[in-house]
Amino acid sequence: MKIQAAMEYLMTYGWAILIIGLVIGVLYSLGLFNPSSIAPSYCVFNGGAFLCKNFSISSSGYLSLTLISNIPAPINVTQIDCNALGSISSYAYSIPGGVILYPAASYSLPASSLQCRDRNGNVVTGVKTVYKGKLVVSYIDTTNGFKYTAVGDIQTTLASI
Repeated sequence: MKIQAAMEYLMTYGWAILIIGLVIGVLYSLGLFNPSSIAPSYCVFNGGAFLCKNFSISSSGYLSLTLISNIPAPINVTQIDCNALGSISSYAYSIPGGVILYPAASYSLPASSLQCRDRNGNVVTGVKTVYKGKLVVSYIDTTNGFKYTAVGDIQTTLASI
């Protein structure tokens, strides 16, 4: 009688452990335990100079972005950069002739024009890789002619776009 009770105990809990193991395996294969799948995406400028809309980074590192001016005067946006250092680099996208943005106006970065880079200047690549860096916008205030640089923080998961 004791052997039968022990066997029933082992069989019952054995099946339960097997099912739990299978569920954990399926969840792992779906990427649920991958930290990059739970990393929040954001694009925020210090001081709120610009708003980001529809931003993403492709698996080959190309940035897709719509930039909305939150500056109360008309500005001429001349360069945009995406890197880990937070300054305009030699890889920045220079807008030919610049683009005039009035308050609340938007500018969409042309497709395949700017790649995001890491601290070493290498293009970030991969699928489901989390990129955390800086978005830098260089502009001229059209009312006084002064040059300014706005720096924002960007974090998103690279996707195959």
